[in-house]
Amino acid sequence: MACFAREAAVAGGLFYPGIVTFHDFGSAVHDGRRHAYLVMQLQPGKALSTVLEAGRASLPCPRPSAWPPASPTLWAPRIKPV
Repeated sequence: MACFAREAAVAGGLFYPGIVTFHDFGSAVHDGRRHAYLVMQLQPGKALSTVLEAGRASLPCPRPSAWPPASPTLWAPRIKPV
């Protein structure tokens, strides 16, 4: 859980158009087992369960010039801390 919390906290600090915003994270006990969870920005589109039930989905392949840039040094300076 400590590793999950650390990674969620770091991801929650990233704000960029190509990155989903993380609002919160934590853990809860269900049926005697601890489960980790993330609260993320809602994205428009189909539910993941709908896509998975329909079978293997083909995902669009981004063009080489699309996100992500080849080097983080091209985009990292543009990320502004909050």
